[in-house]
Amino acid sequence: MSMMKDKIGWIPVSRTGMTGKKGTWITIFFVLLHSMFVQLCVKQWNLLRKM
Repeated sequence: MSMMKDKIGWIPVSRTGMTGKKGTWITIFFVLLHSMFVQLCVKQWNLLRKM
């Protein structure tokens, strides 16, 4: 497991993910999905706190 610097922070990336475009795209997809999920959770949390 090697580390890759990203906007979110340090994310673990497997060596297979670094080599080959498919693995890289899967990694990018999961990072985007993760950031979207976090934003969604934050929005929901803020809505719940206001109620």
